[in-house]
Amino acid sequence: FIGRFEHLDEDWQKIATQYKIESLPHFNQSRRNKIKNYYTKELAIKVKNRYQKDIQFFDYEDDVTHFIESL
Repeated sequence: FIGRFEHLDEDWQKIATQYKIESLPHFNQSRRNKIKNYYTKELAIKVKNRYQKDIQFFDYEDDVTHFIESL
């Protein structure tokens, strides 16, 4: 089973039910800026190139492309 962060609550519930464990705790919650504040277009392209296999495997190609175009 590979869960996705954007479906964390749903995916965790599947695991919790199967293994009879409690809900997922949330520790050290931080306040962060929007993700776009951390990336330049050049840096985002470098990250995309570095993690290309993962991006394809997890079907994030459209999301990554849209993010880069929005910078």
